[in-house]
Amino acid sequence: MRSYTIAAPGWQGDCGPYWGHNAVLRLEPFIAHCELPVLSRDGTEDRHILSHDQIEAVLMRAAGYDVRVLPQEDLGWEENPPTLLEFIRRDLRWCQGNMQYWRFLSLPGLKPVSRYQLTLAIAMFVGSPAWIGLFLLGTLAVAFSDTPASFIRADAGMALFVCMLVMWFAPKIASAIETLLHPELRRGFGGAGLFIINFVIETVYSILLCPILWLGHTIFLAGLLLGHEIGWIGQTRDDHAGAIHAGAAQFVAAHAVRCAALGLLRMTQPAAILTRCFSPAARLWRSRLPW
Repeated sequence: MRSYTIAAPGWQGDCGPYWGHNAVLRLEPFIAHCELPVLSRDGTEDRHILSHDQIEAVLMRAAGYDVRVLPQEDLGWEENPPTLLEFIRRDLRWCQGNMQYWRFLSLPGLKPVSRYQLTLAIAMFVGSPAWIGLFLLGTLAVAFSDTPASFIRADAGMALFVCMLVMWFAPKIASAIETLLHPELRRGFGGAGLFIINFVIETVYSILLCPILWLGHTIFLAGLLLGHEIGWIGQTRDDHAGAIHAGAAQFVAAHAVRCAALGLLRMTQPAAILTRCFSPAARLWRSRLPW
């Protein structure tokens, strides 16, 4: 987030977002211009805006006041929920809230950057079904091709893969380089060694977490189209352990999709499964498994 937050004010300028915490507000204009409308569904039931801060930012800017982001890391923070279940529960509330933004895209008086920010907030979650669709279509295309190379050439596929990784990890890598080059920043993270270790752990965790969130968003967005909503729910922020059966029930769809994709490739194009590239010792260990 460091390089992202430093770069964002460069193009947002005085039309920045409001993240709902660590903010300094001018109360009189905020009270006068940022009262949130209550949405309704078919005129039968009120719906409050669940992701309120971005709407408040564009309303404040439309009233003629500056909204600026100061990229400082020493003013406070918001901790993540302690378990994956609570993390996803909060994420789905944000998903539903951001999907409400489409109603405000044509609101009169908004600055172009404000409209773009609302669109970008919607795309954050609409992009998840696109990733899942790419995964499913790619799996099917490989499975029913004569060879994996018949689906996409190795050089073209690798070039596309590298471009995607550069786009995905460039802000993270830039932040890491800046931290390692500045002694005061390194000390803030406990030194270069601890920073590198935590950087690697966080990167691996993010790679594992993203597909889980993509599938969760996709299922939730499909439910929204059918009228299923999550509403404003809080999360258990105190440290606690989650029950195994609760986690298994929550992620049964993710396990089903993963096993189906791997099973299909195993039957049709086993060379496309990454485990084929493991070391001889790993292959020997797998050969002794009953399945």
